[in-house]
Amino acid sequence: MAKRITWMLGWLVIIVVQVVAALIVVLLLSQIWSIEKVTNLGQFILILVGIWLGYGIGVTGAGMVALRIRHTHPLAILQRLLFTAGIGLIPFLILLATGARVGTGNPSIFQNYVMAGWMPTLSQIGLIFEIIGFYLPSWIKKSA
Repeated sequence: MAKRITWMLGWLVIIVVQVVAALIVVLLLSQIWSIEKVTNLGQFILILVGIWLGYGIGVTGAGMVALRIRHTHPLAILQRLLFTAGIGLIPFLILLATGARVGTGNPSIFQNYVMAGWMPTLSQIGLIFEIIGFYLPSWIKKSA
């Protein structure tokens, strides 16, 4: 029983480290791609790509280090990277469709509805999806 609790706590710590790493990478990318106010769809897409890439780099990087420390084999690096990127992309595509539908013609509506309303929620869902995507190859392998 104690071994199982230690195992669960270990994975919980790894997931927390993945979240923190992803948020740090997004913070660094936001400093590079600083956009004060979105005035066109291209800027909005750039923000989405930055968040998606930041989450993917943070989740995959921290996850790979953790798998190495835990001596997990095989690492399935390419599978994990593709699943993380692919599954994590889903909420951002929904957000892109929402932003394109609302349009940037009226900045106050776009800011309130998309940037302040949908973006925080779907971005966090994107982070959760990317973490799920990272672990999905292991779950598929165990169930097969």
